Amino acid sequence: QYTRALEGLLVERYGAGWPDGESGDRLRGRIREFKERYLNGLPVEYDEATALGYAIYHLPAYYAAIQYVVADLVRDDLVPASPRVLDVGAGVGGPALGLAELLGPDALVEYDAVEPSGAAREVLTRLLDETGPNVHATVHETTAEAFDFEGPYDLVVFANVLSELDDPGAVVSRALE
Repeated sequence: QYTRALEGLLVERYGAGWPDGESGDRLRGRIREFKERYLNGLPVEYDEATALGYAIYHLPAYYAAIQYVVADLVRDDLVPASPRVLDVGAGVGGPALGLAELLGPDALVEYDAVEPSGAAREVLTRLLDETGPNVHATVHETTAEAFDFEGPYDLVVFANVLSELDDPGAVVSRALE
């Protein structure tokens, strides 16, 4: 259902032939551009094309990666049946969707996402709509540095966001408190 929802966003923006022709070339070019900027330590601005390119390129990997980590925590009974989750730098939702799928439809999940990019939040919100009635999501429109960490949380996720913070140690320390 997540693939269909993402495909729907791409069709809305670029038409049914989005992977082909000029739109496909533009998306591939954007993905190459933001990957190069990341690799060179440069900032990336998240407009609509970047957010959709990010979803194409990163969402499946982040969806799987969170499951590998959290599956071990679930196996060791370290995640409650109804967890409260904080996802800092939630992006377009790979960790959120993977977590929802891993915990299953019987888990009641309170999910707080911190995401400053309006374009990424739009994709995230649309994809979170597909998680079902037991995922209660709140998407906070702010940066990690400005977020008021109000715990407790059962799981705190910083998936590939620390490199984008000016003082990651200070932010993580505040989150862990």
